[in-house]
Amino acid sequence: MALRQAGYCERCEWMTAEQVLRYLMISRRTLDRRAIPCTKLGSSVRCHRADVESYKRRTQQRKTTWLYLSQSGT
Repeated sequence: MALRQAGYCERCEWMTAEQVLRYLMISRRTLDRRAIPCTKLGSSVRCHRADVESYKRRTQQRKTTWLYLSQSGT
């Protein structure tokens, strides 16, 4: 099995919009705002897995959880 540019196999390189929504736990509106670049392939919308992973890393760096806030105050 040949590895592709981003290190994923050809079958795993693209994710459907539904997979992205479940994986990132985001709304359809966030995806529609073009927060992640997606391409229409045939009749479905697909997102490049490397773009999804980079979006996840960017948003995790900005997130501040309630647990973090409650621990920082004490």
